[in-house]
Amino acid sequence: MMNTMTSIRTYSELIQLDTFEERFRYLKLDGTVGESTFGTDRYINQMFYNSDEWKELRRKIIIRDNGCDLGVEGFDIHSKIYIHHMNPISVDDILQHSTYLINPEYLICTKLSTHNAIHYGDDSILKTLQVIERRPNDTCPWRRWGGINMIITGMEHFQSVCKKKLVEWYNKNRENKIDLSNVFVVWSCKTLQNYKLLASTTVSGDGVYVEYTYNGDKQELYEDVYVKETNACLKEE
Repeated sequence: MMNTMTSIRTYSELIQLDTFEERFRYLKLDGTVGESTFGTDRYINQMFYNSDEWKELRRKIIIRDNGCDLGVEGFDIHSKIYIHHMNPISVDDILQHSTYLINPEYLICTKLSTHNAIHYGDDSILKTLQVIERRPNDTCPWRRWGGINMIITGMEHFQSVCKKKLVEWYNKNRENKIDLSNVFVVWSCKTLQNYKLLASTTVSGDGVYVEYTYNGDKQELYEDVYVKETNACLKEE
């Protein structure tokens, strides 16, 4: 039977609540994880969660919520990020591809302990809350301190990160300021869990050429900046 909740939880309502506790109480249920909705049909939801559609949607939700638990700034998730369906889904929701399944309005980032506490209605998690002190430029889910745990979720995401990094470098090291519209990708590739990209700017005569390499094993991004010295046409050996 399709989801027939009379009180539908939404992202639009959730983000009106400022604190983690308020958002947790808004979302918490009194059921058991997976028991009432799937049981022996659990293989159905696993098929969906392994689909390309879900992986792409998951990536977008992580970026939207800055990789924070329940989307609350300061509650960075340093373990696996889960995407929580605010309104419990059923087998029919998956089979019929209902809006509760794939609409970002009904999805939020969380970690495993919070996810379980929501389903079990366990308020004890609130006693262990610890807000992490914010630092400049730490609001991206793929960025951690010292280049550690930079999580890249695909080529589009990788290119976006690199472009932003180039803008940051340029505005820090050049008098003229640029934005993303001044950056273009020359070439990029992915090999296994590793990525590489070459980028430059539309600024005439600056000669800046940047190479970004993402180490998927260490989850680190390396930035190499080059400046063109000369440009010549060589016709003889």
